[in-house]
Amino acid sequence: MGIAKQMVARRFGSGKEVKQDMLGSYINHGLSQREAETEAVLNIMAGSDTTVAALRSIVLFIISNPQVYRKLQEELDTAASKHLLTGHFVRDSEARDLPYMQACIKEGLRVYPPTVGLMQKTAPPEGDVFNGQVIPGGTKIGYSAWGLHRSKEVFGPDAEIFRPERWEGVSGDRLLEMNRVVDLVFGSGKYSCLGRPVVFLQLRKIVTTLFHQYDISLLNPTHPLNTRCANGLFLQTDMWIRILDRTAPKARKPM
Repeated sequence: MGIAKQMVARRFGSGKEVKQDMLGSYINHGLSQREAETEAVLNIMAGSDTTVAALRSIVLFIISNPQVYRKLQEELDTAASKHLLTGHFVRDSEARDLPYMQACIKEGLRVYPPTVGLMQKTAPPEGDVFNGQVIPGGTKIGYSAWGLHRSKEVFGPDAEIFRPERWEGVSGDRLLEMNRVVDLVFGSGKYSCLGRPVVFLQLRKIVTTLFHQYDISLLNPTHPLNTRCANGLFLQTDMWIRILDRTAPKARKPM
């Protein structure tokens, strides 16, 4: 938040910086300094930190599960052999045709959501009833991502573990329910995350490109990263990995 305030402060007052970027667009459209600070914080926290936390967790779970890792790379190699993956950076239209890769992304978001819960909702003044439970008017209701994403009723008896296969062969109402629960990490209603399509586009392209082009392993498997929860967000640091270029097997030089 301090960094966001510093960056915004440079755009206001005497000697202000004028730039044609997103922040400059906010200011040109009449946002005050306080409003610009709020938008900047949201762009940092919601637009980057959460996406990176999700990506880091997905990569960690994949490289920590040899069977998953092998199955994912087999899917990618098979697609490449059929010329279904073109270029160094995979197109999103190509990534969408990789069901196991997408299952890995969903399962990563399920097991380790980047946020613990978003935007409480308030019951109407007259109150409400949900599943037979009377909710007094004005009650603020949140949800626990960590708890709901591990619901055995929704995800099966092994809901505690990372298993992308749970998304395979599922359809109809069951798949709809699983998707709806995981999608809660993006909020709901008028508070739902506007960047959800962009997040999935980024995750699909990055996960596919990373595991198609490189072999990845942890440098410290017994302590893969440091993580803590602050203001509902998981902050992760020190996930050290070794990356080898799969496209140049003779060189095998660390990246």
